[in-house]
Amino acid sequence: MHPWDVAANCDTKLLSAPLRPSRPSAGTRLWPAGLVLAAVLLMLMAMSEFGSGAQPLFQELYGALGAQVHAAPVAAALSHTGRAAYAGGPHAQPLLRPAQHPRLSSEMHLGATGDAFPQPPLTLYDLPVSNNGARVRLVVYWKGLQDQVAVRSPMELGGLKTEEYLAINPQGKMPALVLPDGTSLAESEVISQYLIDKYADRGPSLTAPTPELRALATVVTRLHDIYITTIQGAMYKAMDAADRHKQLQEIYKQIGIIEDLIQGPFVIGTEKTAADAALFPTFIFMDFMLPQYFGWTDVFAGLPKLKQWYATLSQDPAGAQVRAEIEGGLNAWKEKGRWDNLGITEQVKSSGLNFAPPFN
Repeated sequence: MHPWDVAANCDTKLLSAPLRPSRPSAGTRLWPAGLVLAAVLLMLMAMSEFGSGAQPLFQELYGALGAQVHAAPVAAALSHTGRAAYAGGPHAQPLLRPAQHPRLSSEMHLGATGDAFPQPPLTLYDLPVSNNGARVRLVVYWKGLQDQVAVRSPMELGGLKTEEYLAINPQGKMPALVLPDGTSLAESEVISQYLIDKYADRGPSLTAPTPELRALATVVTRLHDIYITTIQGAMYKAMDAADRHKQLQEIYKQIGIIEDLIQGPFVIGTEKTAADAALFPTFIFMDFMLPQYFGWTDVFAGLPKLKQWYATLSQDPAGAQVRAEIEGGLNAWKEKGRWDNLGITEQVKSSGLNFAPPFN
């Protein structure tokens, strides 16, 4: 957030109330909050204009202030992510977009305790329910990149179709990754491979060890991306009954093809790769939706390798975290009556079509 945006988002009561030191000593002066805030804003503006060269001055001045004031209220104001712009009211557009000001993403900023610490240099725009975004998050968790990647909701920019988000990803889709220089990357597999390549020295390689196994991982990933994710909306979007029936049959066909290809316990054998990250979130979708809303007895019936693969990843700590994130989002859809409101439940009951194997 730009300093002017910070100023607009500060509570006016904060500007008029004194900030008292957490442990005042005799002769300690009580700084008016407005003066403290002005000083912090000036330092942040200097940093945004002059880059990393301003960091030593910032740290020195912030240390002096920290000795006399309790900075938590200021830090809370600075961490606020509202969209009000300076002198523009609560509905104005932000003055600055992250992609336009890459230096802001890598400078020092204030935490909830008032301490200065580096912000993660990469920003991933994503929502927990997104299976495409989840494959990237799984790579982040496996490689331990939480200190390198900050996850933000596109709603912080107003949503996927706003000018701010479209400047990052013109397709208006998730996920999107913004680099420190302001460059943005779209497409989940591109982002995953970028992270695997850039942070090759962190965590597991997530890359198959031989050309043959790398080809296998690529084939499985391509089957998923081309033939499953393109029609996964049949599980949760409004559409004609005949189209839904046809697409669910195609999903069933494709998971059978993948069953024949994977080695177990992971896609290529004993090592996790990006192919596992690609498939697992989508199978969470299937396992949640197909039995509940389309009458599938068991998504993994007759698929022993995939059944074991899914169980293995569900027990993996990072896999379990991603599964909980996705299922939390899907349960929110359920509580809002998504399948009822879109007419899917009634369509399944009354269309005369069988939406579960064997689809007769």
